[in-house]
Amino acid sequence: MTLTTGTKLGRYEIRSQLGAGGMGEVYLAQDTTLDRRVAIKFLRETLVADEQARKRLVREAQAAAKLDHANICSIHEVGEEDGRSFIVMQYVCQRRPDCQATVYLGHRRMLERPSSHPFEETTK
Repeated sequence: MTLTTGTKLGRYEIRSQLGAGGMGEVYLAQDTTLDRRVAIKFLRETLVADEQARKRLVREAQAAAKLDHANICSIHEVGEEDGRSFIVMQYVCQRRPDCQATVYLGHRRMLERPSSHPFEETTK
């Protein structure tokens, strides 16, 4: 599945790719029902058939959903589209118009952000 600007997944419309890591790819999307920006982490296409990877993604979402902290994004939904598992989460952005989001899920950082971020300070 190629996710390009304008791709629709249920109530979400993809805007752009934010980053990629070993397990997944993260996209900026618009939640058309609640009129808000969200980040969607998809399991990589190469891992779609890997049941352990799917379970790990769900466990990751469940663990993050139990936490309530300013430096950990909120989890909105876990689902599957065209056989690819995904997590819909809070979109976190710096307060600049040209910002790129940093998506924190557990201890992983998908994109770099200035080192003054409190999360990074606590993990040094």
